[in-house]
Amino acid sequence: MIPKNELHAADLYDLSLKTLQFHLSLEIDGYRCSSEMALSALVKAALDNSSLNASCDDLEGMADANTIREHLNSALDVSELARQEVEMNAALATG
Repeated sequence: MIPKNELHAADLYDLSLKTLQFHLSLEIDGYRCSSEMALSALVKAALDNSSLNASCDDLEGMADANTIREHLNSALDVSELARQEVEMNAALATG
């Protein structure tokens, strides 16, 4: 029996990225790095079960992994972890 619906990696990537962009208030606006770029690298690393370094190397036009880490460390304040956890759980619940 051939399944009617198929799940493709590109579809999963797009859905994951759109969901995170909608639910997370991650604001990165650097010279070489943006919120979308950071989320793209993180989603690719998660879906490929690989490192941030590997996903940055694979994606064209991507900033260096250390640049993305630096921006994420600045954007994700420890005092905001509870709020960020709520946002992330909301994003997962909508999937």
